[in-house]
Amino acid sequence: MIRLERAPLPPDTAAHLTTYTEQIEQTAEADRKTGAADLWAHTTVRRRVRDGLLATLADMAPGHQRCMYCGDSQGTDIDHFEPKSLAPLRTFEWLNHLLACAYCNSNQKRNTFPRSEEGEAPSFSIPRSRSLWSTCGWSCRQARTKD
Repeated sequence: MIRLERAPLPPDTAAHLTTYTEQIEQTAEADRKTGAADLWAHTTVRRRVRDGLLATLADMAPGHQRCMYCGDSQGTDIDHFEPKSLAPLRTFEWLNHLLACAYCNSNQKRNTFPRSEEGEAPSFSIPRSRSLWSTCGWSCRQARTKD
């Protein structure tokens, strides 16, 4: 198992993440999911946070910019480990971002997230190891061979 240590974000990226989280917090609770998704998709917002997030995540990844789920493919996507649709307040939280390949992010994980039996709390904290698929009960390599 390869441990990943969270690297510090560039100060301007961290400041933008905090500002956007505060904007979501000020949104009515019923509108937070849509508000968070719209804010994440906004061109100006993406321009302010994407490069800093991708560069820092790439530096943390095992190997050269490897997907933090499968480790096989190049990580090109910023994944929200706890999906925006389930936790809009975590949309811009640094500890909720991982580097993923497009296949793992779009085809395997999507909006899934392990929850306790009560359905409230995560069943574990955000993993910092390369074996995320086995921790979450997903199998990227098996899924790829079935295509």
